[in-house]
Amino acid sequence: FFPSKVSLSFKGMKDNLLYAFYSWPVPFVIYLNIWLSQRIIIEKLTVYDLGVYSAANVFVAIISVFQGGFGVYWSAFMFENYKKKQDLIIKVHDYLTFFIVAAMAILIISQDLILALLGEKYQACKSFFGLVMVSPLLMMMSETTSYGISLSKSAYWTVIAIVASTIFNIVGCVILIPIWGLQGAAISSLIAGLLQYTIRTVVGQRLYQSIARVSRMVFAVAIIVALAFASWFLTKNGLSLKLVGFVGLLFALFIYRNLFKNILKKRQNNA
Repeated sequence: FFPSKVSLSFKGMKDNLLYAFYSWPVPFVIYLNIWLSQRIIIEKLTVYDLGVYSAANVFVAIISVFQGGFGVYWSAFMFENYKKKQDLIIKVHDYLTFFIVAAMAILIISQDLILALLGEKYQACKSFFGLVMVSPLLMMMSETTSYGISLSKSAYWTVIAIVASTIFNIVGCVILIPIWGLQGAAISSLIAGLLQYTIRTVVGQRLYQSIARVSRMVFAVAIIVALAFASWFLTKNGLSLKLVGFVGLLFALFIYRNLFKNILKKRQNNA
């Protein structure tokens, strides 16, 4: 039942320990970011406003569940296949990016219906609903853009990205909440998320390429951000907001049209 010889290998132990060392601050910094932003909202506004802002974050939590599920699968897939299936990894990035842009457009189009179904208390977060969606959607997208950091065991870049975005978010809350209220907090969260996504993606792509066309990815992010601000500016004009959402969806279909062309070709060839 027991092996006659037991061999231990410490090869790569230093790299693994350093990776773990640089990873441990991440949950603490994320918690600190949430706690400080909540304290600023209470100080600058009211406890009621914090409740309204927290209600909007229910949708953030739902997106985070999808991100977590995808991340569990994608992590194992990346470490096993990053050397031999890079073309497939690039395709997955394109599919995921299109899905995220399309999901944002659909959320904007159906925003009034979603909030009406959830109840009256969610109506108060209508003006910044789209703004708070951006950061979690970008974090989900970064699952396919930043894995070079994990593959190279350079976890300190993740810490740098999260710390930088946290500092920006807190400073942004202090400056923008007195000006725009909860919309200011949402804008600060959006820009902080965009900063974190940019740092992780730029570094991740230098270490491992998973984006075929950077310009297409940038355009996709621009659509998401534009839709978010449209949901704020057009809060009281539901018809115009829906129109903007449809335009955003059409843009996404256009810039990723080759994906669907390839699918159709494969089906025709297999027919």
